[in-house]
Amino acid sequence: MGFKKREVKVMRKIISSIIFVYFFLVFTEISYGASIDDVISLANQKRMANKLDEALKLYSDILPESKELSPYVRFYMGLIHMYKEEYSEAFVRFNELWEKKEGLPLELKAILPYRIAQLYEKMGSLTKAYDFYLIVLTSGTDYLKKLACGRLASIAYSMGKYEKALEWLLKVLEKDPNDEWANDMLLKLYRKVKKPSSELLYRVGMAYYYRNNYKTALYYFRKSGRKFWEGLTLERLNLKREAFNAYTTLLKRGVVSEALLRRFVNLAESLNKKGEGIALLYNLLRKDSKNKPLIVYYLYYLTGDPKFKNLLKSKFPASDWALEMAWFDGWEKYVSRKYKDAMKEWTLVFNHHKGSLTYAKVIYYLSKVGLYSRDKAKAELLASFPTEYYTVRRYGVSSNEKMPPLPKDRLLMRLYKTGFWEIAFLRVNLLENLKISSRNYFLSLVSEKLSNYSSSIAYAYFLINSGFRSITIWRKAYPLGDHYDYILRVAKREKVDPLLVLAVIHQESRFDPQAVSWAGAIGLMQLMPFTGKAYGVRERGTLFVPEVNIRVGIKHLKELLDRYRGNLYLALAAYNAGSGNVDRWLKSIKAKDWEEWAESLPFRETRNYVRKVMAAYRVYKELYRRKSGSNS
Repeated sequence: MGFKKREVKVMRKIISSIIFVYFFLVFTEISYGASIDDVISLANQKRMANKLDEALKLYSDILPESKELSPYVRFYMGLIHMYKEEYSEAFVRFNELWEKKEGLPLELKAILPYRIAQLYEKMGSLTKAYDFYLIVLTSGTDYLKKLACGRLASIAYSMGKYEKALEWLLKVLEKDPNDEWANDMLLKLYRKVKKPSSELLYRVGMAYYYRNNYKTALYYFRKSGRKFWEGLTLERLNLKREAFNAYTTLLKRGVVSEALLRRFVNLAESLNKKGEGIALLYNLLRKDSKNKPLIVYYLYYLTGDPKFKNLLKSKFPASDWALEMAWFDGWEKYVSRKYKDAMKEWTLVFNHHKGSLTYAKVIYYLSKVGLYSRDKAKAELLASFPTEYYTVRRYGVSSNEKMPPLPKDRLLMRLYKTGFWEIAFLRVNLLENLKISSRNYFLSLVSEKLSNYSSSIAYAYFLINSGFRSITIWRKAYPLGDHYDYILRVAKREKVDPLLVLAVIHQESRFDPQAVSWAGAIGLMQLMPFTGKAYGVRERGTLFVPEVNIRVGIKHLKELLDRYRGNLYLALAAYNAGSGNVDRWLKSIKAKDWEEWAESLPFRETRNYVRKVMAAYRVYKELYRRKSGSNS
């Protein structure tokens, strides 16, 4: 019996020792089993998962050993304290850095004043906050300067300095007219100004226009004298004659632009005012030397007189308008099966516009009918137009093993690998003497980490067009985004290919849930408020919620696919231009196949849209078909 008691005691000691060793190993893993960079990386993961206390503990534990990374660790400790409203602790951390600002890396010099300003603002020290935001305007990046201008406007407003607040606010809107917060504040602020300037009235009009409040927008455009936007708004209100008069007034003043002339000519045609339009364009042609090719192009559009076509092609063959004229003349012959006549019309493209997208179209279609070497077309399309519809449609994703080199800046790469992505983004933009390909590759990588897909895609496109075409780079150009799992669930329920949804989002918003178009379309799938209402979403702002936008967008896409029996060309054209237009085009456009039908659409925007979504869809299918589990 005594032996058994001793045995039990020994066993208890062994078990206690095992438990002690286990917990010792667990609690000392970070200190003894993981590297400094591993711990910092874990801390950053906790921070981004909003586990702030855990992140702060890890930062505190590693701070004495972090050496080169210690300024960044201190910075994020201060940031966490600020988020937790522990302002005294945040101030200590930020002040430690600010007192040694001369020795700080460039990226911390850029961001630190902004965060200190934020801290002072939260603490109620608005004057000090204002002063630090002013520092940002001299030391920060363009993005930080825009943010600082917004905060300066807000502080000035709270101090009753309305004129100054407007001055800062207009700087924000100059950089980003669609900025939702800035427009909201503008509508709150402008009434405080006794004598609003023309610029202010125009911006107020734009704020109402973006909210689809066209009647109020019209009032402010008229008060500000912005005739083009007055005309555009009148068109939105279906007041075409008044819109025509507004455009006429502008043209008589000698104001000429492609957008203005296009709208003027379209209205002249639809209102049976061709004679008035022709007379005005003749008058412009005599006075305006800079825009002659554009005016000649629209004179031909209104009159149909071949002398204008010949004048454009002979006198201005290198102009975009001669190019467009040559393309449509050739296309008219092509769809009539007069392929050699089409080739003759496209001689101008070969002679003056090699390298243009129209050139890619021409060699694609001519090679289909044997009038241009398929091998030569393949080589040229793959070399110069790898992401365009005409290349992707025929050859798919043209990949290679070529990867751009990563930047050789050791600290930059360490910041990236440990998860200091915001800081790494700042640093790479401030570094000099980096290879363009290295900078763009890094910017694509870090932008994707920060969910800034628009930038990530743009940098990846640059790399692909520069010959770096590994599958890794292609996936940066065509990402899955942050809401792919939700897209999968909804698409499966609605029986829509999730990769088609991705292609639509890629073209519509570049995965930016806050995107707003000039026409007022909102969010990831760029839905108009009236489309949202048709699916039960009454509040415009709700369409900014990614899940709502995706759900409504997929339902809308499904409805169009069903309406047109799965025809992608028709459904995508309707998604962009509306099913009413598509139904009319089905009656008026005669074509051999749907590809030619889409190429013949009268709306340039819709032609481009269908082409780009179809190209993106093909790429997504090649890159992710297995992952999506879709068989379509």
